[in-house]
Amino acid sequence: MRVCDMTRPATGAVRKWRVVGGAILWGLIIALAVYCDPLTQAWWDRYLGDLFAVHVVALALTDLLRAHFLLLGVLLLRALDPRLPRDFMKRAAWVLLSQMLAAGVVKQLFGRIRPGAGAPVFAFTGPTLADGSYSFPSGHATVAFALAGLLAAYYPRWRWLLIALAALGALGRVDLGRHYIGDTVAGAVLGWYWAALVLAGLRRFTRRRDARRVASEIGAPSAALVGTSEE
Repeated sequence: MRVCDMTRPATGAVRKWRVVGGAILWGLIIALAVYCDPLTQAWWDRYLGDLFAVHVVALALTDLLRAHFLLLGVLLLRALDPRLPRDFMKRAAWVLLSQMLAAGVVKQLFGRIRPGAGAPVFAFTGPTLADGSYSFPSGHATVAFALAGLLAAYYPRWRWLLIALAALGALGRVDLGRHYIGDTVAGAVLGWYWAALVLAGLRRFTRRRDARRVASEIGAPSAALVGTSEE
């Protein structure tokens, strides 16, 4: 199976400016989403907060985004699709485990108080090393979009469906009162691009490892021939 490269940047200065420009753009989008949290929260509570169907879907998707269900799903996918490469599980483990660390670091960096705790919407207490369950970014949104990014690399035709499902899972946390919209937007951006970053790093490592292996295999016979000629 050919892995779709989600990080196909140009080289040199173009690549650098593209990365910088993308980071600035997404940073502004996240900042805008956080700034609009009071309005979006009021809109959600008014139009969607009392819908039973939305609540049921939110509960179901939240459960599916738990670690053991994700692990089971990845194992099942690997068993059902023989086209997946042998190192798929290793790449999935790198993406899913490292995104938890990344989300945890960002949570401590900002220290945003969760909704329903009696704190103002813009209550950011970070950077902090104190124990606590912080809101920004949404961990469920991060893992949902990290998984979507991982699978989109192998199933590019299903990319938009994967994004839609990840968005539903992320918004389910808003319905349950655990996050603001801005938290889910930040988690979505972090998860998607973190998956792309990890996969790109793993591909680069694999290429270098294979190149060293080929070079060593080519060099070994040459050394043997040199030794024979000297004798």
